[in-house]
Amino acid sequence: MFQRISLIVIFLISIGVGLAIHKTRKRNPTILNHISKIIFDAIAIISGALVGGLFLRVKEQQMGMIMILITVIIFFQIVIEIVNEPIKTNKIILSLLLILPVVGIYYGNSQFKVIYNSEQTILKKSEDSGDYINTTYKRKFNLRSQRGNKLSNKQQKILKYDDFLLINGKSTPNIYVYGEDASTHKKLFLTKTNNVGNFTVKLDKKKIANNYKINVFVNNIALQNKQKVVKGASAIPDRVLSLNNLSEQGILTEGVHQVGDDLDAGNYVLLSEDTGSIQWLNGDNIERAFDKNLYIKFHQNDMIKVNNAKLLKITSGMNFANGDATNGMLKVGTDILPGKYQLKSTDNYSIAKLYSKPFENNSQEGELVITEHVTLQPGDYIYVMNTKLIKK
Repeated sequence: MFQRISLIVIFLISIGVGLAIHKTRKRNPTILNHISKIIFDAIAIISGALVGGLFLRVKEQQMGMIMILITVIIFFQIVIEIVNEPIKTNKIILSLLLILPVVGIYYGNSQFKVIYNSEQTILKKSEDSGDYINTTYKRKFNLRSQRGNKLSNKQQKILKYDDFLLINGKSTPNIYVYGEDASTHKKLFLTKTNNVGNFTVKLDKKKIANNYKINVFVNNIALQNKQKVVKGASAIPDRVLSLNNLSEQGILTEGVHQVGDDLDAGNYVLLSEDTGSIQWLNGDNIERAFDKNLYIKFHQNDMIKVNNAKLLKITSGMNFANGDATNGMLKVGTDILPGKYQLKSTDNYSIAKLYSKPFENNSQEGELVITEHVTLQPGDYIYVMNTKLIKK
C-alpha cells in the first residue's frame, strides 16, 4: 500500500511540476526549463506506468518489458526535442540527456534477463525434483506430468454426511490429486495438496450417484491449461477408495442448537459455500461472520445459532486449505506449515487475523496483521479473506 501511495504522489507531483514549467516556458523559454520539462515528463510517464502495473497486478517479468518499451519511447521523445530545437548549442546540451534512457534500456534489459533466468532455474528445479516432468517453457501451453509421489495410508479417510463426502488424505506437498469414477472414468475432483501435504475434498453425493469406488491418482497424470487432466498410458490408480459400508457422521445445519443436548462440547468446524455466520445466544451474545470455514470450540451449555453453514465435529486428518488458500481459517501444522509467510492481497478488500486458539464464546478478537509478513507458530490459527500466504 505504501508503495502505491508513494508512486501516486510522485506521479501527481511530476504532472504538476511539468505543467508549471510549461507555463513558464511560454513566458520565458530557456534551455534550463526545457531540460526540466523533459525530465519531469519522463518521471510522470514512468511513475504512471508503475502505478498502472501495480493496480493491474502485472507480473514482474511483464513489468520489465513494459519499462524497457517506455524507456525507448522516452529516448525517441528526446530525439524529437533535439530535432525541433533551433539553437545549435542547445541541441548539444539536450543530446546529453540521451545518456539517461540509453543507460535505462541497458539496465532494464539486464534485469529482465536476470528475472527470466531466475524463473527458468526455478522451473528446472521443479522438473528435477521428480514431482513434475515434461515441463514445457512455453507460456501458452503448460504440460506437467506427476510422478514419484506416495499417497499415505494412515491419513486416508472418508467421512460420509447427509448429502456429501469428505475425502481426507496426505501426499507430497503442493501436488495435484485427481479422482474419477472407477466404472465410468468420469472426473469427480481435482485438488491440490497444501504445503503440509494434506488435502480434503468435499464431494457432493449427486456426483457419485450409484458409484461405489473412486480411483485416486497422484502419479502419471498430466495437467494442461484450464485444469484439463490427461492420464498417461501406464497410469494406474494410486488408491481405489471403497464407498461401501460407510457410517453417516453427525452434522448440524442452520438453526439454534444447545451444547449438551444437540451436540457435545469440543472442537468443530463450520463450512459454508459462501458467507456463513455463528452466534452465541448466551454470554456476550457474540456473532461472527466468515468465508469458507471457521474453527470453533464449544463449551457445555453454550447456545448457538448457525446461519448458512454446516457444523462438523473435527476428526483426525481433516484440513481445509487445499493448494493456495485465500479465504477461511487455517490451522498451523495441519492446513499450513509453521514459519515465515508473505501476505499478498488478491482483492481490493483483504484481511488477515491471528488467533492462538479456535474461535469461541467470550474469546478475544484476533490480532490484525498489518504488515506484509507474518511468522506462524505451531498451534496458531490465522483467518484470511482475499489474502494469499506465500511461504518464505
